[in-house]
Parts: sequence; structure tokens; C-alpha cells
Amino acid sequence: MRRFVVAVFLVPTLLVSFIQSPANSAERVIKIAFQGPLTGPEAELGLGQLQAVQYMATKFNQKNKGTLKVEVIEVDDQGDPTIAVKLAPLIAEDLSIIALVGPSYSGSTRASLPFYKEKLLPLISPSATNPFLTDPTSPFFGGPVFHRVVQISAKEAVALAGLAELGITNPRTFLVSDDQVWPEFEKSFTDTGIPLVGSVMAKSSSSDYSSIVQEIIAKKATAVVLLGYFSTTSKIVTQLRNGGYKNRIVLSDASADPLFGSLVGSNLSEGVVATSTFGAPTSLPKEIQFDYKNTVGNSIPSYGVPALEATKIYLDCISKGSFTRSTILKCVDTYSAKNLMGESISFDTNGDIVGAPFPQLIMKNGVWVGLKNDDLKLTSTSSSTQPVTPTVLSFSFISKKIEIEIDLSKGATPDSVYIQLPGVSTKKIYAIIKGKTAKLSIPLTSPMFGKALSFRIVSVLKNIESKPYLSSIDIPTQQSGADIVATKVPSAPKNLFYTRTEKGHGITVEVDANKNTRSTDTYLYSTDLGISKSDAVKGLTIGSKSSFQVEIPSGLIGKKILVSVYSKNAIGDSQILPTTITPQSLETSAGSNSAACQKGSQIRTFESLKCPPGWFKR
Repeated sequence: MRRFVVAVFLVPTLLVSFIQSPANSAERVIKIAFQGPLTGPEAELGLGQLQAVQYMATKFNQKNKGTLKVEVIEVDDQGDPTIAVKLAPLIAEDLSIIALVGPSYSGSTRASLPFYKEKLLPLISPSATNPFLTDPTSPFFGGPVFHRVVQISAKEAVALAGLAELGITNPRTFLVSDDQVWPEFEKSFTDTGIPLVGSVMAKSSSSDYSSIVQEIIAKKATAVVLLGYFSTTSKIVTQLRNGGYKNRIVLSDASADPLFGSLVGSNLSEGVVATSTFGAPTSLPKEIQFDYKNTVGNSIPSYGVPALEATKIYLDCISKGSFTRSTILKCVDTYSAKNLMGESISFDTNGDIVGAPFPQLIMKNGVWVGLKNDDLKLTSTSSSTQPVTPTVLSFSFISKKIEIEIDLSKGATPDSVYIQLPGVSTKKIYAIIKGKTAKLSIPLTSPMFGKALSFRIVSVLKNIESKPYLSSIDIPTQQSGADIVATKVPSAPKNLFYTRTEKGHGITVEVDANKNTRSTDTYLYSTDLGISKSDAVKGLTIGSKSSFQVEIPSGLIGKKILVSVYSKNAIGDSQILPTTITPQSLETSAGSNSAACQKGSQIRTFESLKCPPGWFKR
């Protein structure tokens, strides 16, 4: 399926607790790499993961300024094994790179592994889930260097079966498989022993699933498990809900994609649940979500969570004095600590993660969020007279004030909610309660800027106080510009880069990331492709780049196509970048007539024997 996609500095104690300052007086520069698709049709995933790696490195460098500095090398394999196999030898030979986050995809991992294993370069992948990579009997086994922070899909079947029956007294589960799903996945699900009232195979090419809907309703299924990809399951869910099915719908991680909600619509997708091989960004503590957005200008990308976790492990090791490939590898092999979600994790002898369960997600308002017990009405309200501990929903940093929104939906609504900043004053700042939410507004005074402030939030009901919500945040300096909003339109996008793999055609542009003129959205249109400006396609904007996946008719291959790209923010639209691309066939990818080139920290291949101006050959 071709689609168009694009894809203050407040630091919680949880995030910075792992960072320790070494004793060295001279700053030591340490290089780690990220390998994934940074251009091309898969750039949505790679750019999000790279930004997460850079965010963690930035926080580490701020904390260890003058002693340790982590530099991130960007390796763009476009998610293509034929490109990865060209870049991996160069990265493996560069012994200044002591660790690598990635590769993102299993195919690129398989292509890269022989070179990384030979040079013992430690790998922690944020998204390669092929079970063969950690199977010691497989020729593609990645030991001893390969590790991953995502659960493998072969184990996901047990989590799916549990979610299908969770809280249901007499479960009647119906299984729908997609003809694109690995046969092993379906077998793993049935091998769990879950009793099924029916099982069918859905054709991914179909658009009419009415017969499946009728059978599910006739069997009075309490839950439907859909193993397919979101391009198929989105159509089935739509027809199920329109057909009157009101019971539980459970999806695998193949459907836990941000596009699922937009394809189904927020009304029909509401309450659909899923398992995932990694947690949703909204599952992270609110303080981390808050700090990330106010640091880089956008929310944590969908595939950013495992990249944050992988980088945290390396930074933990570096903070303990691991500065070489061998010491990093030993540290990762024996790693045992809590991840950003507070779960204790480690790795088994084959490189698979231990301790982190399969996250459970639920669609709310068209967005995947972490599933809570109350979402499925699995727990009863506590009879205790003590109010429920308040939960933070969101933070925002506006006009030198911190705005905090608090969830009061669990238990009885309290009479009042207040916050205290013990390091500043014992004074209580009370929230404004409206319905099941409370809002706090905390003015930032000069002594508070640049300081780490602990805080406690308490709810009160009939003079009885709840247990406090405790946390800590770092307030930015007054000169940081964290609360600056756009005052001018963004500058026009530049440096449009077209790439293609067997997976499709991709376009990436650099966009304005300056504080006063930051681009929030970027759009593409092309009369040659039948896209008018009024129907311009929105790209995925992450930091200083926006990426698009475009469908190009075969009749336009080899011909010059005019495309126009522009950015916008709250002030208005930028000037338009008009340029031409010459699409190439998808049957072939980067072959012998390509060169691996480097510019600064970026490494990628170009389909030419020479590197472009500003790049040098690796």
C-alpha cells in the first residue's frame, strides 16, 4: 500500500537519574551511531528514531558538560539491505564508533551483521523483530553483538490471547488472519490453547468483508482478534462497527500504526485495543513527554520510545566508564536496570530483552495510548475514604508559566487539588477544578530558572489528603528561549532529496527549525502527480526534516516531474520550493554505480560514483 506520510528543557528525575559525571577534567568525545532509513519511503520511522537518539545524547551532554560528550553518527541505509551492506563495512572499520543503535529493520540487520560481528560492534535495535536474529540455531543469529529492546513477534501471540480474554467470564474469541501475516504467527496464537468459536483468513486485497462480519456476529463473539496489517484490519474494523458489532476488538502490533485511527475514524476506532512490541509515547511519564516536546519542538514520534530506551542503555554504560566496544558489549550483556517506564529490564544470552512486557494500547480519540485497567472496566472503585492520588495528564510551558493538567477521573472528585515546591516555598498553589480535570498554573520567578525543582501534587476530599504525586523537573534558563513562539513565517524548505527502494518512492526536505520561525507542518503538491495545492499532502515533520512517501505511476518513470514543497507555522506559509525529480524504477536499488559519502555526522549512499558537493567519499 502506497501512502503519503511524514512523518522550557524540563527534565524529570526519572530521565536524568542514570547520568553521572565522570571524574575526568578533560572532555572526552564518544561516538555512537544510529542506522536506519533517514531518506526514502521509510524515513518516517528512521527520522523519529534518530531524533530520539539525539535527544538522549543532548540531555547526557548537558549533564556532563566539560567531562563527557556523546556524538551521534547518522547512517542512512534507507531500510534497504542492498544499501546497508555497502555502509556497514565502513562503520565497522571506524573504531571511533563504539556502539550503534539499530539497524531499524530486520533485513538491514541481516545484511550488516557479518561486518559488525567481525569487528565486535555492539548493536541494540529499536525495531528489528525477526526471531531468527536471536535464534542461535539460525544462520542469521546476531550473537554476540546483537540485542534488541522490542519483544519478538513470535511471543506476542500469548499477549494477544490474554488480552482477548482479559476480564471476560465466558470468553468466545473469533480469530481473523491476514494472508500477509507470517504463518508462524497464526500457529503461535492457536498454540496458546485459547478456545475459538471461529477462525477465517481475510484476503488483504479485498474490500468487502461482510461475510466475515456476519459470521462473527452470528457466533456471538465476545472478542475478535485481527492478526493482519492496518491496511486490511482498518477496513475490517470499519465494517464490524458499521455492522453492529459492539464487543472487544483486539489487534496485533502490525495494526498498531498511527495511520490506523485516521483510516477508521475516531468514532469507529474508539476502544479498539492492541498489543505492541514497544510502548506508545503516551505511556511514558508525562514529564518526559513534556520535556521532549519542549526540547525538540514536537511530540515523541511513534517509533521513538524503543530508540530512547536503546540509547539510555548505552548512556548508562558510558556513565559507568565504558568507552570501548569491548567494555560497552560487556556492560550491555550484563545490563540490569529500570527503563524509562520504570520496568526492570535485562537481556538474555541470545540478545532478547527480558522484563519488559508487551505493552497494551487502546484507541482514544483516534490515537493509540497506553491501556489502563479501568479502560476495560476490570477493576472496581476503591471503597477507601482516602482520595485517589492525582495523575498528571499534561504539561505545557507558556509565557514563563508552567501549566499542568491533572486527571481526576478515578474515584470521587476531590474538593481541592494543590501543588507544593518544597525547594522554593511551603506555600500551596491550588488548582482550578472543572469536571474530572484540574489545572494548575505556576508562575516562574527569576530564582527558579535554571534550577531542578521537586514538586508534590495532592488532592483533598473532606479534609483527607491523598498520597502525593511526586516528581522533579529542571527549569530552563531564562535565555534558553523555551517559551518563544513563532514571530515570522518559516523560510522555504531546501535540499530536496529523492530516493527509491523496492518499497517505494520517498522525498525528504530540510525545513526551518529555528525558534522564531520554526516550521510546524510541510506540504507537497504536484500537478504532474495529480495533486493540486488545495489538496497538498502533509508530510511527517521531525526536527529539521520532513519526509513524504509518494506513489508515482509507472508511465512517469524516467521523466522529469515538477514538485512543489512549502512549510507553515502559526504566522503563515513559507515561500514555495519548486524543483524537479526524475523517478526511477523500483525493481532495482543502489547497485555497483553508487558511492558511500559523508558530510559531517551523516553517512549515506548516492547513486553515482561521485559524491555531491560538500560530501566526501568514505
